[in-house]
Amino acid sequence: MFVRSKYTSIEELYLDNHKLVFAFLREYIKDDVLREDLASIIWIRIFEQSELFLQMDAKRVKNCIRLMAHNVASDYFEERHRENESTRDSLIVL
Repeated sequence: MFVRSKYTSIEELYLDNHKLVFAFLREYIKDDVLREDLASIIWIRIFEQSELFLQMDAKRVKNCIRLMAHNVASDYFEERHRENESTRDSLIVL
């Protein structure tokens, strides 16, 4: 099996890792539509920092994607919790 050391383009990085993003997100998110939305957030972040990701070893890129999936899912659940708390608090005030 060929193990790539670095990616030569962001397109190559995307093609090699787009299924991996969904696999990592599947650990946290069961809803397909939400997983698509969160995957978009991850890819936007990668594209915004494409030069950095292209300098990384492919193994490190995959690890960063794993961490990003965890962080994006955590951020989503934290925001959802805050919204639920805010809604609950406003219902109590009424």
